[in-house]
Amino acid sequence: MSKIRIGWIDHHLYTHHSQVFLPLIREEIGQGKFEIVSAYESDRDPEKGDWCAENGIARASSPEEVVEASDALMVIACNNPEVHLELSRVALASGKPVYVDKYLAHTVEDAKEMVTIAREHNTPLMTSSSLRFAKEVLELFERVEGSFDYVYARGMGRWRMYYGVHTIALALRAFGPHIKRLCDTGTELDRAVVLDDGARRCLITCHPAENQAEVFPWELGVRTGDKFDRAVVTDWDQFYKNLVAEYLKFFETKESPISLEEQFATVVVEHAAEDSRNKGGEWVDLPRLD
Repeated sequence: MSKIRIGWIDHHLYTHHSQVFLPLIREEIGQGKFEIVSAYESDRDPEKGDWCAENGIARASSPEEVVEASDALMVIACNNPEVHLELSRVALASGKPVYVDKYLAHTVEDAKEMVTIAREHNTPLMTSSSLRFAKEVLELFERVEGSFDYVYARGMGRWRMYYGVHTIALALRAFGPHIKRLCDTGTELDRAVVLDDGARRCLITCHPAENQAEVFPWELGVRTGDKFDRAVVTDWDQFYKNLVAEYLKFFETKESPISLEEQFATVVVEHAAEDSRNKGGEWVDLPRLD
């Protein structure tokens, strides 16, 4: 059986995610069924060496070249979501399954355009924070099921760009993407975001601190009737492994485990919370995909 050929499109190839994902794809999770055949980076730093040569991967001169050589595409740029749209345009128009790392884009407009391109070309699309597949979260959903009366998610780090998305992903996994409005009554550092779908509410809190990992481990809680259950994420290695397993399965089946509505809502919540806080904590209505 031939291997599935994966193309890697990035801003900088030397990142924490590339160092984590590559061996998992090749060995422990991929089990020899996948091969990264081509990689492109839009802003190479020669001082960091040649990631492609070091890992035996053909270096492409353009995203088009990567798409042509591959059966499935990865758009990483985990620290530069502002370039996701431009890096992914050709991949999203290819009809081949595309995984975008962490979340779709840095702006709601870019995220909507990405979904539009994928829809127009029947391109399967998946994006996710690895926290959505944390072992403790998966175990929570094995214990409890159904629509929850109340949801909370707590996490660490600054809200925009890097860490808020992880806590948002936990919340939406349990609450769902059909949110009518939200408000953020927190501060620039310590966020307190309430989601409202017209019948239920969800509280998301996010805190940066020198000791954030110790004091604010990612946590997801759900209420059903008079009982609460929760997941506290402690196994950081496993959520990366579970994410890789999910997107490799997606490359095989071409069916994303996450709806386009939820993928889009992740970006919308991040931005709408900022809008609400800037307006003194007012309720802000959320746009939805057409």
